[in-house]
Amino acid sequence: MTWYRTPDQIAKDQEAASMRSKAMTYQAIGDHFGITRQAAFQMVQRAIADIPKEGAEEVVRLEVEKLDFIERKLYEIMTKEHVAFGASGKVVTLDGVPIEDDSPVMKAIDGLLKVADRRAKLLGLNAPTKHEVITLDSVQMEIRRIEAELGKLDELDAIEAETGGTESP
Repeated sequence: MTWYRTPDQIAKDQEAASMRSKAMTYQAIGDHFGITRQAAFQMVQRAIADIPKEGAEEVVRLEVEKLDFIERKLYEIMTKEHVAFGASGKVVTLDGVPIEDDSPVMKAIDGLLKVADRRAKLLGLNAPTKHEVITLDSVQMEIRRIEAELGKLDELDAIEAETGGTESP
């Protein structure tokens, strides 16, 4: 039996995908709709599958642009000088020279790593690669299989030679 989605279900799937694009968890989406986390995941997957290929490529392009913008802002934070402030809100100095605060730079570095990770996931750079492992045992088994087939061919050739090239049922 074929299951058809109603316009209402399509709209809910799109709403779930929109919620996910705003960093909501599948659990939160499921709670919103009164369904399981797994069902929320399926809703988002259906909405993604509905996006035409060209549209999906456009979404990826827009997301990469957002990441580029965030990356530029994080680099700006990294290159600025940051002074330390005390609990009173005054600049902390040593011999009249403001003390540098490294924490904004460290947070920017952490942000850059997250942007790089997100970009890699978005562009499929972390996708697993498939490798074929060939062992000596598998090579030897394949050789035996081929030899057995060649032996069968030799037997057929011999039968054909004896019968004059005609096969009998």
